[in-house]
Amino acid sequence: MVSSPRFDRFNHSRRRPLNRSNPEQALSRAIANVLAGKPVRSSGDRSRKSRRIDVGQVLESRLLLSSVTINLASWAGTNFLLEATGNSNNATWTLKDRDTNIELTSASINNSTTSVTINGYAQGDNIYITGASVFGTDGNGAVTTNLPAPLSFVGNAGVDVVTFSGDTAVTGDLSIDAETISVNSSIQIDSTTVVSLSAAATTGTQSNTGASPSISGTNAATVTVSGKVTAPAINITAATSGSVTTKSDYGLLLATNTWTDSATVTIGSAATLKSPGDITLSASRGTTYKTEARSAFNDISGGTTITIGGASATTVINAGGALSITAIDNLRAEALSPDQTYDLSTIVYPASIDAAVARNRLTGDTKIAVTSAAITQSGTSKSAVLEASRKAIVIAEAKSTSLAGAMPNGSSLSLSGTYASNILSGNVQTTLSGGSLTAQSASVSANDDAIAVVKADLSAKTTT
Repeated sequence: MVSSPRFDRFNHSRRRPLNRSNPEQALSRAIANVLAGKPVRSSGDRSRKSRRIDVGQVLESRLLLSSVTINLASWAGTNFLLEATGNSNNATWTLKDRDTNIELTSASINNSTTSVTINGYAQGDNIYITGASVFGTDGNGAVTTNLPAPLSFVGNAGVDVVTFSGDTAVTGDLSIDAETISVNSSIQIDSTTVVSLSAAATTGTQSNTGASPSISGTNAATVTVSGKVTAPAINITAATSGSVTTKSDYGLLLATNTWTDSATVTIGSAATLKSPGDITLSASRGTTYKTEARSAFNDISGGTTITIGGASATTVINAGGALSITAIDNLRAEALSPDQTYDLSTIVYPASIDAAVARNRLTGDTKIAVTSAAITQSGTSKSAVLEASRKAIVIAEAKSTSLAGAMPNGSSLSLSGTYASNILSGNVQTTLSGGSLTAQSASVSANDDAIAVVKADLSAKTTT
């Protein structure tokens, strides 16, 4: 779909004097007359006879600089195929139902198309992309035929899955924003400026309450490259974010968060990343989980991982600028068992008060694993950085119990204590096995900088 330009500049209410010898003002008059349905006289028509002309002829030069937007919400729930045809100067993106091959819509692009944007549906989308009909390479694998305009996919809420099922090369940026992104084996994607594959998953901001709320879910961002990516700059990232708070409305009960939270980048066996500029690979977790109840528990699994290569074939990463490969875990978990006050005069005896418990359990690796890969960083005054770092923050706090009033004679009360714990399990590592790493300078590190805070009041307090 091509958007029409605005014609506010031709509003004659401004009463600007017209220079009839000025070509731009002549075009302005012609456009205004056409839009008003008036006949237009050709500048070369000396007989002064009026003739009607096609609006498209007049507007052609104004439509060259255009943008294209396709909104997938019109076909919610469809498995999509976005397919390109044409040539490097004039091409067409056609959106189809992948299951039936029925065409849903199409948009023409040319060398003056400034943007092509595919907007995802709020409940999530699944789309395959191929520009194989407008793609060519030379004997060295360099792209010689590409589409004449940029391409971007913008996922909205829901889980979006984008797969490059065919070779795709664009002029300008190639940008994908979805929860799951894949480049299939033997497929090449290319851009004249930058390829950006950004897997971003978020829980949003959730606040869950109830008697004993127990919330579970998955927050996962994944990028898998099994083929080839080439561009002046390459950015491949997987990141999680959001905030989940779960709180018991009743002080004596439970609250639990059970989530799988993972950020994963995989550059598969025999895959290739090649750029004369910078290459960035990044996996990061940044979600915050909170629970509050008499017994509060965060149970978070998943991990922050970058895997490069495999045993079957050599993976190639060649950066002409800087090379950055980082796996950073910034996840935060807070469990709180708050202060509780019990009125001894209202308790039914014999009575028992459970322990105040606050627990966090985080499981999963923070790691970079490189196997049988040929990694080269050749940019002068640049470097290669491989860093795995766990910077998670976990806080468990079980506060004291207060007793108010007097307990009747002959009554019995069992009062448990307080308990708080943090469990962090999983490896923090950067490993290189087989292959090679060649760089102007290189830094390879693995750091566990997690912060764990545990606080449990040692005794109960009695208030009279």
